[in-house]
Amino acid sequence: MDSDSKVSVSKVKRTSKPKWDSSPPHTDATPCRSRRIKCDEGKPECNRCRTSGRVCAGYRPADSSLVLKTLAPVPIYQSPPIDVADAFPSLRSLVLHTSPDFYFHIYKYYVSKAAFPFSASTMCNWLYQQALDHPVLAEAVLLLGALTRTASLFSRREGARELNRSIRDLLALRARMVQSLQKILESPFGVRSESTIILITIVFCVEAARADANAVEAHLTGLSRIIYEAGGLDSLSEPTISLVYYCDLLRGLQSSAPPVFEVSSKWINRIESQAAASKTNLITRPSIGARFFVSPWSQDIPPPLGTILYSLCSLISRFEDIEDSDHRSLPLENDHLVLLANRLHSLPREISLTPFQDAIRLGTLCYLTVRVMRFEGNPCIENLIRTLRHNFEYSLPILYSVAPDLLFWILFVGGIASQGFDCHIWCIENLRNCTSQLGLRTWEDASSILEGYFFVARLRNDPAKALWNSVSDGLVFVKQEQPML
Repeated sequence: MDSDSKVSVSKVKRTSKPKWDSSPPHTDATPCRSRRIKCDEGKPECNRCRTSGRVCAGYRPADSSLVLKTLAPVPIYQSPPIDVADAFPSLRSLVLHTSPDFYFHIYKYYVSKAAFPFSASTMCNWLYQQALDHPVLAEAVLLLGALTRTASLFSRREGARELNRSIRDLLALRARMVQSLQKILESPFGVRSESTIILITIVFCVEAARADANAVEAHLTGLSRIIYEAGGLDSLSEPTISLVYYCDLLRGLQSSAPPVFEVSSKWINRIESQAAASKTNLITRPSIGARFFVSPWSQDIPPPLGTILYSLCSLISRFEDIEDSDHRSLPLENDHLVLLANRLHSLPREISLTPFQDAIRLGTLCYLTVRVMRFEGNPCIENLIRTLRHNFEYSLPILYSVAPDLLFWILFVGGIASQGFDCHIWCIENLRNCTSQLGLRTWEDASSILEGYFFVARLRNDPAKALWNSVSDGLVFVKQEQPML
């Protein structure tokens, strides 16, 4: 990493000791915060833990090591404190309806996992260290938290009062961020700074998630110029390069526009070489993606698309293993995910795809955006759903006759992605028709088909189960003697 992203010992000592840590727990106990119990986890056990015989899973002694055991050394970053105003005094001047700590919490536990599904805590702490030198980045983090909070309230269609407060905070943070960015760009030294590039990528993500096409194009023009003046993408640190390509992906989801930044061969070689070296450590679920390669229509998948699907089988199974347990993730897996998603997005510009083949591509993109990157509820997803619906005007009859199980998976993933948007009803109606044709009566029947593609049923708070319940309620043949699971 370059000088902008190195963390010195003196900088770490500038901050107060964190009250909580982002590292996985050392025990099998459920953290107090997961059980919604107030506990600072600064001690081995709180009163509630003492009476129940538990030890706080979030507790870690002060002298424990934070080094991640991966193939390559990972920088050790200071974890952000709960009271962010202590670390960033400039935030005290903000006038918000909700505490900045709340938005910082949303960023740490939700936004960072959407932007970096693998090793989210490492990337979150990296950005926190960047903000120590450039406090304006802390304001950008709050902006991302406010955006996520607003999108969540909007998608659930509940809490009108909370939604209005969140929108006002979002607009206030956005206005302040634009002013800060303008001041930086007026400085001759700020234009070539890597911290400026990081700031623009964050603002870019906000505008792309809001589906503001004009703002996205304006930021893209400025970002391209600043990267050129800074010496090109290869001169930036690896986390910053990932953020730039992440912006390109968001722009593609929002407008279906082709990628702007050419993927660095140096970046690709590093990802592919490290991914190949780490394959022995990946826990593969054999059923994930198997139907793509053993179905009668599998020979119709073009080799470039098949290569992407095959790579995603290992990556998605690895992601689900991390979700289900405390397996360590590798930072390179974030880069690999962004690379494969960008290849999916740019594939129609590289080869000619039939409507059937493009439906597979779009369904895979839907899965990545809502089940891995957690974009559900953001307006940028609506364009992807509209593109999929337009594709169905040509591919739907073929899918019904040739691959109804594939159609069921695409419609199901599209149904999850479309929640909160106008086309959701259309997805539900077609999903019911396909379900009736396949004769699926229980969630176990449905999940057995879904898991043959890119899907893993999750144990708790899974929107997929809620979607199935809403679909099965409208099936004419559903007359179960026992309640559906």
